Amino acid sequence: MGRGTAGGRALQLVNISERFNRTSSHEVLDPNLFATLEEVRSETAAWLRHNNTQRPHNSLGRVPPLPFRGGRLAPSLTAVPVHSSCV
Repeated sequence: MGRGTAGGRALQLVNISERFNRTSSHEVLDPNLFATLEEVRSETAAWLRHNNTQRPHNSLGRVPPLPFRGGRLAPSLTAVPVHSSCV
């Protein structure tokens, strides 16, 4: 068994998380001044839905994750409304 396999996978997941956090901060948190936590949650949920259903991802061949997965959206995202600023 290769000892470096698990560590390499963990590092890859850390890199993905850091990229996601950087992108979401740059596109949701930085350009907005929120008055309430509810506004942050609403805008973040709308951005997540847009990111997963509309936005092309380089790592998936310029296809959004939802179409890439065959149209199966994670249950936690099915009730998230699309915000008008994301369309």
